Amino acid sequence: MANYYPGDAWIDWLGLSVYGPQTPGETLQSFAEILGDAYPEISAISNKSIAVLEWGITEL
Repeated sequence: MANYYPGDAWIDWLGLSVYGPQTPGETLQSFAEILGDAYPEISAISNKSIAVLEWGITEL
C-alpha cells in the first residue's frame, strides 16, 4: 500500500474495501479476520483517519 500513497499533503483519509464471501458456499469471516493483514499495513502509512469505503457480501 505504501507504494501507492502520495503523501499526507494530498490525502485527508485512508480507505479500505472489505468484502466477505463473493461466491455461494465460501466461508464467512469476521470483520477482524478480513482486516487482519490490511489494517496494520494501512495504519503504518499515516496517522490519517481510516474509513471502510466499500463493504459487501453475496448471498450465503
